[in-house]
Amino acid sequence: MIIDVSDFSLDLTLNSGQTFIWKKIDDTYYSFVDYPISVKELNGKLYIEGNVTESYIRNKLGLYDDITDIERSIDKDDFIHDAINYSHGIRVINDGLWVSTLSFILSIQSNINLIQRYWIVYFYTVYMIYLFFQWTFG
Repeated sequence: MIIDVSDFSLDLTLNSGQTFIWKKIDDTYYSFVDYPISVKELNGKLYIEGNVTESYIRNKLGLYDDITDIERSIDKDDFIHDAINYSHGIRVINDGLWVSTLSFILSIQSNINLIQRYWIVYFYTVYMIYLFFQWTFG
């Protein structure tokens, strides 16, 4: 599936510290939470592989939000203006309650690298279960 995007940066959004369920390998991000998904951004398009709908991806990555309107409504002083320019393209991720809660709990006394290692173990376990069911039940 290919989705046209504007005012969006996959790298800035997924590396902003909001989420820890995506792993970047080369130029593609992978997640195995909810569904096995791979997402790559190239020239204003998202290339998605996985059994998900466009609506699911748009909701997950905050692509339904009118970022231009949001930025315009908060751009009231030089500090915020500079922050908007620095972070243009970041969207608010919708990871869901379980993932957000677990990420929050892990982040209380940890750091991003350690949290990502926890999630990698989780990814691997979920993916192995997924492959087992695919192999067993077709």
